[in-house]
Amino acid sequence: MRRIRIYDTLGNMNIINVILSIIMQKAFAQDATLDTSKFGMNIEIDQIVQNIVNVLLVTIVPVATALFAVGAFLYIISGEKEDRKNQGKDFMIGALIGTAVVVGAKGIVNLTMYFIYGG
Repeated sequence: MRRIRIYDTLGNMNIINVILSIIMQKAFAQDATLDTSKFGMNIEIDQIVQNIVNVLLVTIVPVATALFAVGAFLYIISGEKEDRKNQGKDFMIGALIGTAVVVGAKGIVNLTMYFIYGG
C-alpha cells in the first residue's frame, strides 16, 4: 500500500517552501523593494500592496452596490413569496458584509503598512 503525502498531491513541496520563504523575506525585510527596474520603474512592496487593495476596493464597491440593488428589487417584487424575500435579504446582507470586509481590509492594510514602513 502506497502512502500519499501532501506534497505528492501539491507537487514539489520544495518549490512551495522556496516561494513562501522569498515572500516572507521580502515582507519582513527592513528595506523591502521589488526589482521592477526591467520594466522601467522601481516600485516598493508597500506601493504594490496599496495598488492591489485600491483596485479591489474600486471593483468591489460597484459590484456590492449592484447586488444590493438586485436584492432590494427581489425583496420589493416578492409579494407573498417568502423564499424570494429571504433571497433578497441575503443579497442585501451579503453586499453590506462584502463592502465592510473590503473597507476593513483596506484599514488593516493601511495600519500594517504604517507600522512596518512608518508614516
